[in-house]
Amino acid sequence: IWNKPEIFDYLNETKVLIRPNNYPEGVPGKGFTTIEIDDYGKVGIVNTQGRVFMQSIDCPFRKTEDELSTLKDCNAIIVDFHGEATSEKKTFARYFSGRVSAVLGTHTHVQTTDCDILNGTAYISDVGMTGAFNSIIGMKYETVIDRFLKAIPTRFEVADEDLRMDFVMLDITDGHTEKITVFEYDIMGNKVVEISKGA
Repeated sequence: IWNKPEIFDYLNETKVLIRPNNYPEGVPGKGFTTIEIDDYGKVGIVNTQGRVFMQSIDCPFRKTEDELSTLKDCNAIIVDFHGEATSEKKTFARYFSGRVSAVLGTHTHVQTTDCDILNGTAYISDVGMTGAFNSIIGMKYETVIDRFLKAIPTRFEVADEDLRMDFVMLDITDGHTEKITVFEYDIMGNKVVEISKGA
């Protein structure tokens, strides 16, 4: 979204779209928000970005640590960790285990099956994506292969075959996750994947 400056004002005003919390000062938007859920209360949502194989930005561990005090009145805190390396994501989850309700990895577009509960903190390396399963991270594989073979920039085309939706469901009580369930459904509503960890 950074190549669309018309959204900068919206990022500063809205609560429904956040960006990584560890971007430098002065970048439009916020790295966390809170939402109210009926019959549950306030939930904190944090977005942070890893640094392994990614653009070098501020430390996701320290920045998230700073924000926990701001979110201390939340009934649950869910962290979206946007990163490449599963080792960095899992280290982050271990560091914050028992202090946040979930660390949900994103970015690679490939759903993982390593869901776990770490001292009341749900973890998965990557939630997955909503898009074409018969693709390379949502793009037509022919256009991606072409880029690898020719080593020059090529325009990717969005794939549209075998559409699927990946997501997780969390059972949270008193800020601690008791169960994480990983799902994948096809476009017809058929369950393709269901894996659970916890109670």
